[in-house]
Amino acid sequence: MPCFQKSLPVNIFKILLSEFYFFTTCILIKENHQNSHLKKQAYRRTIRT
Repeated sequence: MPCFQKSLPVNIFKILLSEFYFFTTCILIKENHQNSHLKKQAYRRTIRT
């Protein structure tokens, strides 16, 4: 039982870390998608002119 109690905070920390990692990667993917979209638009504009 004390072994389980010792590992519990570690497990919570791991879960929080994985959640945080997933959240940040999700945001980064969205940001990259928006940036690539803006880059495509800018690229098209430069081609037109």
